[in-house]
Amino acid sequence: TNISIAVTDINDNPPVLFDNPTFGSVIETAPNGTIVLNLSTIFSDADTVGDFSFTPTTFDSVPFCIANPLVVCQPNALTLFEQNGSYWFYFSILNPPLEPVNASVHILVLLVNEFPPEFTSDVYNFTVVENSLVSIDIGSVEATDQDGGNHGVIVFTAYTQGLPFTVDSDLGNITTNGAVIDRETTPSYSFVVNATDNPFLDGDVQFTDVATVNIIVEDRNDNPPVFVDAPYTINVTEHPADGRSLLQFTITDQ
Repeated sequence: TNISIAVTDINDNPPVLFDNPTFGSVIETAPNGTIVLNLSTIFSDADTVGDFSFTPTTFDSVPFCIANPLVVCQPNALTLFEQNGSYWFYFSILNPPLEPVNASVHILVLLVNEFPPEFTSDVYNFTVVENSLVSIDIGSVEATDQDGGNHGVIVFTAYTQGLPFTVDSDLGNITTNGAVIDRETTPSYSFVVNATDNPFLDGDVQFTDVATVNIIVEDRNDNPPVFVDAPYTINVTEHPADGRSLLQFTITDQ
């Protein structure tokens, strides 16, 4: 005689977390409703019965909705990676009649290059004294970028080939490079500077802003006066009348 005994499962085993804390990630521009983490995948339960629910225990200013799955429910908050690079929060897995199991989640907000760099001015005006030596500071261009991390790093570039100036790629400082600066030859210079963000992340989008730099060359007393058509020869008769004009000459100075 065979006797079969069926064992009825009861909910007597609490859920076991695979990792505590549990880590997840989401891009900072994720729209409302984006799934961040499937909470039912972060634990196991030996029981075949049981009804699970999730409730937050610490959930201040977190742009996610505690449910299964965990979703983005305040997308505008995510765009501010520059204020919150990641979020920690805590919740409980409810599985009556057993005691709740507490869990923590760390969500990393992944950077997106959202904002272009912006120069503080469209046009920069500077002056330089002619015949200036090398590495003389003239001024600097400035730009800002609201992105954080590498996305907010700005590199300055300018086409200054043949010009007596150099633009520092990191700081935007403009200095003389040792080439001759002669006001009498070139009284002013003008060139364009680019501010480009995100120089380290290949394949990602980059943004560029442009500004114009104008540099006026100030005069220096570096040229002596010159007699025109010198030397001069004068022929004069003896006993000339008083006040008689003997020579008219011209002097120039650059």
